[in-house]
Amino acid sequence: MPVVRSRARVNERNDMLDLPLFVREEALCAQVDPDLWFEVNDDLMKEAVSICHQCPVMAECRQFSIDHRVYYGVWGGMTGPQRRRKYRIREEDDETFDQVA
Repeated sequence: MPVVRSRARVNERNDMLDLPLFVREEALCAQVDPDLWFEVNDDLMKEAVSICHQCPVMAECRQFSIDHRVYYGVWGGMTGPQRRRKYRIREEDDETFDQVA
């Protein structure tokens, strides 16, 4: 399984290149070791989230990660598990909306 995790991290890092240029230029994460954003250590993950909460483009980054269903790493002040929970809620909301419509 470590190979899959490594491949996933590479793919997530490549996703960062898809962020709009203005977001990448202003993002605080660009000034820090990229490995910090894909940490599994809780203390380091909290450090990454803390940096995000000070970032001027946190909202844009978070929305990008949600729109593109980025499952790994810290994006927009949210961890992977937090985003996955949000996706489930969003999918359930979509199903409920479809049933009502």
